[in-house]
Amino acid sequence: MSKLEALISKLCPEGIEYKELGTVTKIMNGKDYKQFGDGQIPVYGSGGIMCHIDTSAYAEESVLIPRKGTLSNVFYVNEPFWTVDTIYYTKIDKAVIAPRYL
Repeated sequence: MSKLEALISKLCPEGIEYKELGTVTKIMNGKDYKQFGDGQIPVYGSGGIMCHIDTSAYAEESVLIPRKGTLSNVFYVNEPFWTVDTIYYTKIDKAVIAPRYL
């Protein structure tokens, strides 16, 4: 039994419900940011925050998923942000799952 299976068995003895990613979130593409001015909104790439601009792509909780480069860098954000084309952002159905646990 894996550690995850043991934890689920201990904390959720009646099991857990599995859902396909596409049923709980919409995955969105990042875009170029260079047309915007300097500001307080972080711009994320697959390696993390690259700079700050004055415009956000999305302002709700999200999980950022790299699409190339550093695939292990998954980020949880709970403030307005922008993403470039090396990382996706998610629009999460909060009625189904808490964004922090996606």
